[in-house]
Amino acid sequence: MLITCSFFEAPKYEGEKYSIANSQPKPELYPVKLYLSPAWELVCGLKNKFLTEEVFTKRYIQQLNNLGVYAVKDLQKQCDKIVEGHNIIYLCWEAAGEFCHRYIMAHWFQEKFNLDPKLMLLR
Repeated sequence: MLITCSFFEAPKYEGEKYSIANSQPKPELYPVKLYLSPAWELVCGLKNKFLTEEVFTKRYIQQLNNLGVYAVKDLQKQCDKIVEGHNIIYLCWEAAGEFCHRYIMAHWFQEKFNLDPKLMLLR
């Protein structure tokens, strides 16, 4: 299953856990998939209200669509694990239900790799 949640909810889930944030709690417990972290200018633009959620979403999807071959192959391997029944858990800071790039990434992932939405748990 592809699971997304905050760092604080991570202990609830078993599986491979990865940070997709630009930072993480100390000590750093999780490997980082930095290529899934939104560009810092997007994060700052959203936090400082220079960007709307709609503009952030559009630009972050552009960032994901421009991932290199290595990143896409890595994600394909993770998708294969999900289909085989493993949990892949992507983590960042926002609490469940708050606007967050992890939801955007998960939907992009689902569309890009034709992942059955039944294999997704977005928290």
